[in-house]
Amino acid sequence: MKLALVTGGYKRLGAAIAARLAMEGWTLALHCRGVQEPEANLAAVLAATQTQWSGFAADLSDGNALEPMLGDVVRHFGAAPDLLVNCAATFDWDDANSVTAEAMARQFAINTSAPVILATALARALPADGRASVVNILDQRIRQPHGDQLSYTISKLALAGATEALARALAPGSRLVLLDEPFSALDAALRADLRDELRRVLAATQATALLVTHDQREAVSFADYLCVLREGQVEQQGRPEELYTKPETPWVAQFLGRGVLVDGISDGQTAATAWGDVR
Repeated sequence: MKLALVTGGYKRLGAAIAARLAMEGWTLALHCRGVQEPEANLAAVLAATQTQWSGFAADLSDGNALEPMLGDVVRHFGAAPDLLVNCAATFDWDDANSVTAEAMARQFAINTSAPVILATALARALPADGRASVVNILDQRIRQPHGDQLSYTISKLALAGATEALARALAPGSRLVLLDEPFSALDAALRADLRDELRRVLAATQATALLVTHDQREAVSFADYLCVLREGQVEQQGRPEELYTKPETPWVAQFLGRGVLVDGISDGQTAATAWGDVR
């Protein structure tokens, strides 16, 4: 049994995440603030997939209700969750002129404190050799904060920092390292030196890294395996040298290098072009 606990899992984004997990064969513990029915789309998926699931009500602003809720999940399913998705959040339409201490406290309780407390409680609930994953849903506002929803934005910025701190505290032996544009703010010389040093460290620790970058040269020089995305879809994947020398589409060829496109007729092995036959 693969068991996932999704906070705010009855509606909106939480329901969408729960539905996808159900389609992937997960057993679900769905949190909601009060007793209610899942959204229609989620209910349909749960029925169609015959997913084993149960709901758990708790007010995430009440710190004393968090660990007991996790305990209820463990007792109900007979095991701690393998996956915790902290999706529940609350919003206030405030700005610098209207934000209050009460709003800040409410946002932090639900959006920052609850995910941290649930993650640490899950770590304590696992057996000595147990493993689990925690996903904290953030927001694009942490990259480009706006003036509105100020208390919400600050609470999500805090959650981003808490996520890094939790990873260091709870997963010192990480098997997967996510690198999201890690070299973008560095000058060219320092970028190259740090990239080489990072490759050395990853090799020495036998860790796997997932590098997200818009720099084609960086991707080709750093990666052992490359996945090129176009409008959210995989255009081509494979070893960097394969993608560079044998692009499957004109778009990949132009994206990875300044290639020259030549019309030709192929028989599957050789292409006849104005420049002669090309293999």
